[in-house]
Amino acid sequence: MKKPLPYLWFDDAAEAAVDFYVRTIPDSRIEDVHRYGDAGADVSGQPSGSVMSVSFTLGGVGMVALNGGPLYRFSPAVSFFVNCATADEVDRIFGALAEGGEVLMPLDAYPFSERYGWLADRYGVNWQVMRSDAAQRVVPSLLFVGARFRQAAAAIDRYLSVLPDSAELARERAEDGSVLFSAQRLGGLEFRIMESGEAHAFDFTPAVSFLLACETDEEHDRLYAALSDGGEIQPCGWLADRFGISWQVVPEGLFAALQDEDPVRAERAMAAMLTMTKIDLGAIERAKDGPVEIEALVRATPARVWECWTEPRHIVRWNAASDDWHTPRAENDLQPGGTFVSRMEAKDGSAGFDFGGVYDEVVPERVIAYTLGDGRKVRATFEPRDGGTATFVRETFDAEGVHPREVQRQGWQSILDRFKAYAEAGA
Repeated sequence: MKKPLPYLWFDDAAEAAVDFYVRTIPDSRIEDVHRYGDAGADVSGQPSGSVMSVSFTLGGVGMVALNGGPLYRFSPAVSFFVNCATADEVDRIFGALAEGGEVLMPLDAYPFSERYGWLADRYGVNWQVMRSDAAQRVVPSLLFVGARFRQAAAAIDRYLSVLPDSAELARERAEDGSVLFSAQRLGGLEFRIMESGEAHAFDFTPAVSFLLACETDEEHDRLYAALSDGGEIQPCGWLADRFGISWQVVPEGLFAALQDEDPVRAERAMAAMLTMTKIDLGAIERAKDGPVEIEALVRATPARVWECWTEPRHIVRWNAASDDWHTPRAENDLQPGGTFVSRMEAKDGSAGFDFGGVYDEVVPERVIAYTLGDGRKVRATFEPRDGGTATFVRETFDAEGVHPREVQRQGWQSILDRFKAYAEAGA
Protein backbone atom coordinates (compact mmCIF):
# COMPACT_ATOMS: atom_id res chain seq x y z
CA MET A 1 0.00 0.00 0.00
CA LYS A 2 1.19 3.48 -0.80
CA LYS A 3 1.13 6.24 1.82
CA PRO A 4 -2.35 7.56 2.60
CA LEU A 5 -3.20 10.46 0.32
CA PRO A 6 -5.32 13.24 1.88
CA TYR A 7 -8.20 14.31 -0.39
CA LEU A 8 -9.81 17.75 -0.04
CA TRP A 9 -13.37 18.06 -1.39
CA PHE A 10 -14.22 21.50 -2.79
CA ASP A 11 -17.34 22.76 -4.52
CA ASP A 12 -15.49 24.16 -7.56
CA ALA A 13 -12.43 25.91 -6.09
CA ALA A 14 -9.87 23.07 -6.14
CA GLU A 15 -7.56 24.69 -8.67
CA ALA A 16 -7.58 28.10 -6.98
CA ALA A 17 -7.11 26.57 -3.53
CA VAL A 18 -4.17 24.43 -4.58
CA ASP A 19 -2.50 27.36 -6.32
CA PHE A 20 -2.88 29.32 -3.08
CA TYR A 21 -1.47 26.53 -0.92
CA VAL A 22 1.60 25.77 -3.06
CA ARG A 23 2.50 29.48 -3.12
CA THR A 24 2.16 29.70 0.65
CA ILE A 25 3.87 26.56 2.00
CA PRO A 26 7.48 25.70 1.05
CA ASP A 27 8.42 22.48 -0.75
CA SER A 28 5.10 22.44 -2.61
CA ARG A 29 4.14 22.05 -6.26
CA ILE A 30 1.26 21.08 -8.55
CA GLU A 31 1.79 17.60 -10.01
CA ASP A 32 -1.15 17.06 -12.37
CA VAL A 33 -4.60 18.36 -13.29
CA HIS A 34 -7.44 16.08 -14.44
CA ARG A 35 -10.68 17.19 -16.05
CA TYR A 36 -14.22 15.85 -16.09
CA GLY A 37 -15.43 13.78 -19.01
CA ASP A 38 -19.12 13.35 -19.75
CA ALA A 39 -19.67 10.44 -17.32
CA GLY A 40 -18.12 12.20 -14.34
CA ALA A 41 -19.80 15.47 -15.22
CA ASP A 42 -23.24 13.86 -15.26
CA VAL A 43 -22.79 12.48 -11.74
CA SER A 44 -21.04 15.46 -10.14
CA GLY A 45 -22.97 18.25 -11.79
CA GLN A 46 -19.67 19.84 -12.84
CA PRO A 47 -19.24 21.01 -16.45
CA SER A 48 -17.61 18.54 -18.80
CA GLY A 49 -14.02 19.68 -19.39
CA SER A 50 -13.81 21.52 -16.08
CA VAL A 51 -11.19 20.66 -13.47
CA MET A 52 -12.04 17.44 -11.64
CA SER A 53 -8.96 17.03 -9.46
CA VAL A 54 -5.55 18.53 -8.83
CA SER A 55 -2.74 16.32 -7.56
CA PHE A 56 -0.13 18.28 -5.62
CA THR A 57 2.69 18.02 -3.14
CA LEU A 58 2.32 20.20 -0.05
CA GLY A 59 5.34 20.56 2.19
CA GLY A 60 6.60 17.27 0.79
CA VAL A 61 3.30 15.42 1.39
CA GLY A 62 1.19 14.18 -1.52
CA MET A 63 -2.41 15.42 -1.60
CA VAL A 64 -5.34 15.76 -4.00
CA ALA A 65 -7.98 18.48 -4.30
CA LEU A 66 -11.30 17.47 -5.86
CA ASN A 67 -14.13 19.55 -7.32
CA GLY A 68 -17.17 17.50 -6.30
CA GLY A 69 -19.95 20.08 -5.91
CA PRO A 70 -21.54 21.53 -2.76
CA LEU A 71 -22.11 18.24 -0.93
CA TYR A 72 -19.68 18.55 1.98
CA ARG A 73 -18.13 21.28 4.10
CA PHE A 74 -14.79 21.27 5.89
CA SER A 75 -14.76 20.93 9.67
CA PRO A 76 -12.21 21.51 12.45
CA ALA A 77 -12.53 17.78 13.13
CA VAL A 78 -9.85 17.30 10.45
CA SER A 79 -7.07 19.85 10.23
CA PHE A 80 -3.48 19.96 9.02
CA PHE A 81 -0.48 20.87 11.11
CA VAL A 82 2.11 22.95 9.29
CA ASN A 83 5.42 22.56 11.12
CA CYS A 84 7.72 25.53 10.69
CA ALA A 85 11.44 25.82 11.42
CA THR A 86 11.22 29.40 12.76
CA ALA A 87 8.71 31.69 14.44
CA ASP A 88 9.01 34.09 11.50
CA GLU A 89 7.95 31.31 9.14
CA VAL A 90 4.98 30.57 11.40
CA ASP A 91 3.92 34.20 11.21
CA ARG A 92 4.27 34.37 7.43
CA ILE A 93 2.37 31.18 6.68
CA PHE A 94 -0.31 31.82 9.29
CA GLY A 95 -0.86 35.36 8.01
CA ALA A 96 -1.20 34.19 4.41
CA LEU A 97 -3.58 31.33 5.21
CA ALA A 98 -5.69 33.47 7.54
CA GLU A 99 -6.37 36.16 4.94
CA GLY A 100 -10.05 35.96 4.14
CA GLY A 101 -10.50 33.12 6.63
CA GLU A 102 -11.26 32.78 10.34
CA VAL A 103 -8.78 32.59 13.23
CA LEU A 104 -9.81 29.90 15.73
CA MET A 105 -6.78 30.19 18.06
CA PRO A 106 -4.66 33.33 17.67
CA LEU A 107 -0.93 33.29 17.11
CA ASP A 108 0.73 33.12 20.53
CA ALA A 109 2.98 31.10 22.79
CA TYR A 110 1.31 27.98 24.18
CA PRO A 111 2.57 25.26 26.55
CA PHE A 112 3.12 22.92 23.59
CA SER A 113 4.74 25.45 21.22
CA GLU A 114 6.49 28.79 21.43
CA ARG A 115 4.55 30.00 18.38
CA TYR A 116 1.23 28.49 17.29
CA GLY A 117 -2.15 29.40 15.78
CA TRP A 118 -5.23 27.63 14.39
CA LEU A 119 -7.32 28.96 11.52
CA ALA A 120 -9.86 28.04 8.86
CA ASP A 121 -8.74 29.49 5.53
CA ARG A 122 -10.90 31.25 2.93
CA TYR A 123 -11.96 27.86 1.54
CA GLY A 124 -12.83 26.39 4.94
CA VAL A 125 -9.79 24.09 5.31
CA ASN A 126 -8.38 24.05 8.86
CA TRP A 127 -4.68 24.56 9.59
CA GLN A 128 -2.63 24.49 12.78
CA VAL A 129 0.58 26.40 12.11
CA MET A 130 3.34 25.98 14.70
CA ARG A 131 7.04 26.25 15.41
CA SER A 132 8.30 22.66 15.41
CA ASP A 133 11.30 20.55 14.48
CA ALA A 134 9.09 17.71 13.20
CA ALA A 135 10.47 16.11 10.03
CA GLN A 136 7.08 15.87 8.26
CA ARG A 137 6.09 19.45 7.49
CA VAL A 138 2.35 18.86 6.86
CA VAL A 139 0.58 16.41 9.21
CA PRO A 140 -3.14 15.48 9.14
CA SER A 141 -4.85 15.77 12.51
CA LEU A 142 -8.10 14.14 13.69
CA LEU A 143 -10.09 15.62 16.58
CA PHE A 144 -12.76 13.48 18.26
CA VAL A 145 -15.47 15.59 19.93
CA GLY A 146 -19.15 15.41 20.82
CA ALA A 147 -20.56 11.90 20.53
CA ARG A 148 -17.12 10.69 19.37
CA PHE A 149 -15.35 11.82 22.56
CA ARG A 150 -13.50 8.87 24.11
CA GLN A 151 -13.35 7.01 20.80
CA ALA A 152 -9.85 8.27 19.93
CA ALA A 153 -7.95 5.48 21.72
CA ALA A 154 -10.03 2.79 20.00
CA ALA A 155 -9.50 4.50 16.64
CA ILE A 156 -5.73 4.70 17.15
CA ASP A 157 -5.50 1.05 18.10
CA ARG A 158 -7.70 0.06 15.17
CA TYR A 159 -5.63 1.95 12.61
CA LEU A 160 -2.34 0.67 14.04
CA SER A 161 -3.59 -2.91 13.72
CA VAL A 162 -5.06 -2.54 10.22
CA LEU A 163 -2.75 -0.26 8.23
CA PRO A 164 0.69 -1.54 7.19
CA ASP A 165 3.84 0.41 8.07
CA SER A 166 2.22 1.83 11.21
CA ALA A 167 3.60 2.56 14.66
CA GLU A 168 2.71 4.65 17.68
CA LEU A 169 5.09 7.56 18.22
CA ALA A 170 3.55 9.26 21.26
CA ARG A 171 0.36 9.23 23.33
CA GLU A 172 -0.45 11.64 26.14
CA ARG A 173 -3.60 11.22 28.23
CA ALA A 174 -5.56 13.82 30.14
CA GLU A 175 -6.44 13.31 33.82
CA ASP A 176 -9.78 11.81 32.81
CA GLY A 177 -8.02 9.20 30.65
CA SER A 178 -8.96 10.73 27.30
CA VAL A 179 -6.38 11.18 24.55
CA LEU A 180 -5.01 14.68 24.98
CA PHE A 181 -2.48 14.26 22.17
CA SER A 182 -1.08 11.40 20.13
CA ALA A 183 1.25 10.93 17.21
CA GLN A 184 1.42 7.87 15.01
CA ARG A 185 2.70 6.69 11.67
CA LEU A 186 -0.19 5.16 9.74
CA GLY A 187 0.61 3.54 6.42
CA GLY A 188 3.90 5.43 6.38
CA LEU A 189 2.34 8.88 6.92
CA GLU A 190 2.39 10.69 10.24
CA PHE A 191 -0.94 11.63 11.83
CA ARG A 192 -1.98 13.41 14.99
CA ILE A 193 -5.09 12.21 16.84
CA MET A 194 -6.69 14.03 19.77
CA GLU A 195 -10.05 14.33 21.52
CA SER A 196 -11.90 16.91 23.59
CA GLY A 197 -14.89 16.77 25.91
CA GLU A 198 -15.71 20.43 25.33
CA ALA A 199 -19.04 21.25 23.67
CA HIS A 200 -17.92 21.45 20.04
CA ALA A 201 -20.68 21.29 17.42
CA PHE A 202 -18.73 19.73 14.56
CA ASP A 203 -17.88 16.24 13.32
CA PHE A 204 -15.91 14.42 10.67
CA THR A 205 -17.15 14.83 7.09
CA PRO A 206 -16.13 13.40 3.69
CA ALA A 207 -14.77 16.86 2.83
CA VAL A 208 -11.45 15.35 3.95
CA SER A 209 -10.83 11.70 3.16
CA PHE A 210 -7.71 9.55 2.94
CA LEU A 211 -7.02 7.47 -0.14
CA LEU A 212 -5.36 4.07 0.30
CA ALA A 213 -3.98 2.75 -3.00
CA CYS A 214 -3.61 -1.01 -2.54
CA GLU A 215 -0.92 -2.88 -4.44
CA THR A 216 -2.52 -6.36 -4.36
CA ASP A 217 -6.05 -7.76 -4.50
CA GLU A 218 -5.52 -9.37 -1.09
CA GLU A 219 -4.54 -6.06 0.47
CA HIS A 220 -7.48 -4.31 -1.19
CA ASP A 221 -9.94 -6.91 0.10
CA ARG A 222 -8.48 -6.86 3.60
CA LEU A 223 -8.35 -3.11 4.07
CA TYR A 224 -11.76 -2.51 2.53
CA ALA A 225 -13.34 -5.14 4.79
CA ALA A 226 -11.52 -3.95 7.91
CA LEU A 227 -12.24 -0.24 7.52
CA SER A 228 -15.85 -0.68 6.40
CA ASP A 229 -16.64 -3.04 9.30
CA GLY A 230 -19.15 -1.17 11.46
CA GLY A 231 -19.08 1.82 9.13
CA GLU A 232 -20.88 2.93 5.98
CA ILE A 233 -20.06 1.81 2.44
CA GLN A 234 -20.31 4.58 -0.16
CA PRO A 235 -19.89 4.78 -3.96
CA CYS A 236 -16.59 4.51 -5.85
CA GLY A 237 -14.51 2.86 -3.13
CA TRP A 238 -15.36 5.47 -0.51
CA LEU A 239 -16.41 4.49 3.01
CA ALA A 240 -16.86 6.04 6.41
CA ASP A 241 -15.38 3.82 9.11
CA ARG A 242 -16.99 3.12 12.49
CA PHE A 243 -15.40 6.32 13.85
CA GLY A 244 -16.71 8.56 11.06
CA ILE A 245 -13.38 8.98 9.22
CA SER A 246 -13.69 8.84 5.42
CA TRP A 247 -11.39 6.62 3.38
CA GLN A 248 -11.07 5.73 -0.28
CA VAL A 249 -9.83 2.13 -0.51
CA VAL A 250 -8.97 1.35 -4.13
CA PRO A 251 -6.63 -0.77 -6.26
CA GLU A 252 -3.48 1.08 -7.26
CA GLY A 253 -4.18 0.44 -10.95
CA LEU A 254 -7.44 2.41 -10.84
CA PHE A 255 -5.76 5.69 -11.71
CA ALA A 256 -3.97 4.36 -14.76
CA ALA A 257 -7.31 3.03 -15.99
CA LEU A 258 -9.06 6.36 -15.44
CA GLN A 259 -6.23 8.26 -17.11
CA ASP A 260 -5.91 6.10 -20.22
CA GLU A 261 -4.34 8.07 -23.06
CA ASP A 262 -7.34 7.17 -25.21
CA PRO A 263 -10.12 9.50 -23.99
CA VAL A 264 -12.85 7.08 -25.08
CA ARG A 265 -11.34 4.26 -23.04
CA ALA A 266 -10.81 6.59 -20.08
CA GLU A 267 -14.44 7.69 -20.25
CA ARG A 268 -15.62 4.08 -20.30
CA ALA A 269 -13.47 3.35 -17.26
CA MET A 270 -14.96 6.31 -15.40
CA ALA A 271 -18.51 5.29 -16.32
CA ALA A 272 -17.86 1.76 -15.03
CA MET A 273 -16.34 3.01 -11.77
CA LEU A 274 -19.34 5.25 -11.09
CA THR A 275 -21.60 2.17 -10.92
CA MET A 276 -19.50 0.54 -8.17
CA THR A 277 -19.21 0.65 -4.41
CA LYS A 278 -16.10 -1.49 -3.87
CA ILE A 279 -13.87 -1.00 -6.89
CA ASP A 280 -13.57 -3.97 -9.26
CA LEU A 281 -10.48 -3.14 -11.31
CA GLY A 282 -10.95 -6.14 -13.60
CA ALA A 283 -14.45 -4.97 -14.54
CA ILE A 284 -13.14 -1.46 -15.18
CA GLU A 285 -10.38 -2.78 -17.43
CA ARG A 286 -12.93 -4.83 -19.37
CA ALA A 287 -15.22 -1.82 -19.67
CA LYS A 288 -12.43 0.19 -21.29
CA ASP A 289 -12.67 -2.01 -24.37
CA GLY A 290 -16.42 -1.43 -24.61
CA PRO A 291 -19.10 -4.09 -25.06
CA VAL A 292 -18.72 -7.01 -27.45
CA GLU A 293 -21.13 -6.86 -30.40
CA ILE A 294 -22.66 -9.64 -32.48
CA GLU A 295 -25.41 -9.52 -35.13
CA ALA A 296 -27.50 -11.53 -37.55
CA LEU A 297 -30.13 -10.89 -40.21
CA VAL A 298 -32.97 -13.32 -39.49
CA ARG A 299 -35.33 -14.08 -42.38
CA ALA A 300 -38.43 -14.03 -40.16
CA THR A 301 -40.91 -11.39 -39.07
CA PRO A 302 -40.29 -9.40 -35.88
CA ALA A 303 -43.26 -11.16 -34.26
CA ARG A 304 -41.78 -14.59 -35.01
CA VAL A 305 -38.31 -13.51 -33.85
CA TRP A 306 -39.69 -12.07 -30.62
CA GLU A 307 -41.68 -15.22 -29.88
CA CYS A 308 -38.70 -17.50 -30.44
CA TRP A 309 -36.38 -15.24 -28.42
CA THR A 310 -38.60 -14.89 -25.36
CA GLU A 311 -40.79 -17.99 -24.91
CA PRO A 312 -39.24 -20.85 -22.89
CA ARG A 313 -40.70 -23.52 -25.21
CA HIS A 314 -38.61 -22.04 -28.01
CA ILE A 315 -35.54 -21.10 -25.94
CA VAL A 316 -34.87 -24.72 -25.02
CA ARG A 317 -34.71 -25.59 -28.76
CA TRP A 318 -31.97 -23.18 -29.85
CA ASN A 319 -30.03 -21.92 -26.80
CA ALA A 320 -26.63 -23.66 -27.16
CA ALA A 321 -23.26 -22.77 -28.64
CA SER A 322 -22.63 -26.26 -30.10
CA ASP A 323 -24.35 -29.55 -30.76
CA ASP A 324 -22.95 -31.18 -27.61
CA TRP A 325 -24.72 -28.65 -25.36
CA HIS A 326 -28.41 -27.98 -24.76
CA THR A 327 -30.84 -26.07 -22.56
CA PRO A 328 -33.14 -28.56 -20.79
CA ARG A 329 -35.01 -25.86 -18.83
CA ALA A 330 -35.85 -22.17 -19.23
CA GLU A 331 -37.93 -19.73 -17.17
CA ASN A 332 -38.76 -16.18 -18.20
CA ASP A 333 -40.62 -13.34 -16.46
CA LEU A 334 -40.45 -10.86 -19.35
CA GLN A 335 -40.91 -7.45 -17.74
CA PRO A 336 -38.65 -4.77 -16.21
CA GLY A 337 -37.52 -6.14 -12.87
CA GLY A 338 -38.49 -9.67 -13.91
CA THR A 339 -35.97 -12.48 -13.81
CA PHE A 340 -35.01 -15.20 -16.25
CA VAL A 341 -32.86 -18.31 -16.11
CA SER A 342 -31.79 -20.90 -18.65
CA ARG A 343 -30.15 -24.10 -17.49
CA MET A 344 -27.31 -24.87 -19.92
CA GLU A 345 -25.70 -28.32 -19.78
CA ALA A 346 -23.33 -30.54 -21.72
CA LYS A 347 -25.36 -33.41 -23.18
CA ASP A 348 -23.01 -35.96 -21.59
CA GLY A 349 -23.72 -34.44 -18.16
CA SER A 350 -20.10 -33.43 -17.58
CA ALA A 351 -20.84 -29.74 -16.99
CA GLY A 352 -23.65 -27.26 -16.60
CA PHE A 353 -24.56 -23.83 -15.31
CA ASP A 354 -27.50 -21.45 -14.88
CA PHE A 355 -27.50 -18.39 -17.14
CA GLY A 356 -29.79 -15.75 -15.70
CA GLY A 357 -30.37 -12.16 -14.78
CA VAL A 358 -32.84 -9.33 -14.25
CA TYR A 359 -34.55 -7.35 -17.00
CA ASP A 360 -33.82 -3.61 -17.13
CA GLU A 361 -35.83 -2.75 -20.26
CA VAL A 362 -38.39 -4.58 -22.38
CA VAL A 363 -39.95 -3.04 -25.50
CA PRO A 364 -41.89 -5.75 -27.37
CA GLU A 365 -40.33 -6.64 -30.73
CA ARG A 366 -37.78 -3.85 -30.29
CA VAL A 367 -35.47 -4.00 -27.24
CA ILE A 368 -34.46 -6.32 -24.42
CA ALA A 369 -31.83 -5.21 -21.89
CA TYR A 370 -30.81 -7.04 -18.76
CA THR A 371 -28.18 -7.33 -16.05
CA LEU A 372 -26.50 -10.65 -15.41
CA GLY A 373 -25.86 -11.98 -11.94
CA ASP A 374 -22.25 -10.75 -12.02
CA GLY A 375 -23.34 -7.21 -12.94
CA ARG A 376 -22.53 -7.35 -16.64
CA LYS A 377 -24.96 -5.67 -19.03
CA VAL A 378 -26.54 -7.21 -22.14
CA ARG A 379 -28.71 -5.47 -24.72
CA ALA A 380 -30.50 -6.93 -27.75
CA THR A 381 -32.25 -4.84 -30.42
CA PHE A 382 -34.61 -6.03 -33.18
CA GLU A 383 -35.08 -3.98 -36.36
CA PRO A 384 -37.61 -4.86 -39.09
CA ARG A 385 -36.02 -5.20 -42.53
CA ASP A 386 -37.29 -5.86 -46.07
CA GLY A 387 -40.79 -4.58 -45.39
CA GLY A 388 -41.12 -6.54 -42.14
CA THR A 389 -40.28 -9.94 -43.64
CA ALA A 390 -36.86 -10.02 -41.94
CA THR A 391 -35.41 -8.84 -38.62
CA PHE A 392 -31.93 -7.50 -37.95
CA VAL A 393 -30.79 -8.65 -34.48
CA ARG A 394 -27.90 -6.90 -32.79
CA GLU A 395 -26.69 -8.01 -29.34
CA THR A 396 -24.06 -6.30 -27.18
CA PHE A 397 -22.67 -7.64 -23.94
CA ASP A 398 -19.98 -6.82 -21.40
CA ALA A 399 -17.14 -9.31 -21.56
CA GLU A 400 -16.18 -11.32 -18.50
CA GLY A 401 -12.56 -11.43 -17.36
CA VAL A 402 -11.77 -15.14 -17.58
CA HIS A 403 -11.84 -15.89 -21.32
CA PRO A 404 -10.47 -13.79 -24.23
CA ARG A 405 -12.96 -11.37 -25.76
CA GLU A 406 -12.77 -13.06 -29.16
CA VAL A 407 -13.55 -16.46 -27.65
CA GLN A 408 -16.57 -14.94 -25.92
CA ARG A 409 -17.69 -13.21 -29.10
CA GLN A 410 -17.48 -16.46 -31.05
CA GLY A 411 -19.47 -18.33 -28.40
CA TRP A 412 -22.28 -15.78 -28.29
CA GLN A 413 -22.30 -15.54 -32.09
CA SER A 414 -22.67 -19.32 -32.33
CA ILE A 415 -25.76 -19.15 -30.13
CA LEU A 416 -27.18 -16.30 -32.21
CA ASP A 417 -26.51 -18.27 -35.43
CA ARG A 418 -28.41 -21.26 -33.98
CA PHE A 419 -31.26 -18.91 -33.05
CA LYS A 420 -31.32 -17.57 -36.63
CA ALA A 421 -31.52 -21.09 -38.08
CA TYR A 422 -34.30 -22.08 -35.67
CA ALA A 423 -36.42 -18.94 -36.21
CA GLU A 424 -36.07 -19.14 -40.00
CA ALA A 425 -36.97 -22.85 -40.07
CA GLY A 426 -40.44 -22.17 -38.70
CA ALA A 427 -41.03 -18.89 -40.47
